[in-house]
Amino acid sequence: MQITTDKEPAFPDAIKNALGDDVKHRDSKYMNNRMEQNHRGTKLRTGPMKGFKDSLCAMIFCHTFEEIRQFFYMPNKTTAERRRLFSPRFQEFSKAAYQII
Repeated sequence: MQITTDKEPAFPDAIKNALGDDVKHRDSKYMNNRMEQNHRGTKLRTGPMKGFKDSLCAMIFCHTFEEIRQFFYMPNKTTAERRRLFSPRFQEFSKAAYQII
């Protein structure tokens, strides 16, 4: 197994202590960009909120945010297809949201 992190000096010792010598650690400025981009939307959304009061609030937000993001995610669709599909998905989402309230 291998782990890729940025060049934070504390990571090699922490990884060795937590996971042992069997784990290969790569430190690269660019090799973990894909992972960093994955949570960019969450970081953009939480910025204006100025963080969370506690970890439970953070967990609830992140779970809900990811569910909604995946619900509206439309890979490999053209812009016209996304426009056509968005309205029915939004109506379905609104119905589900009103049932919860």
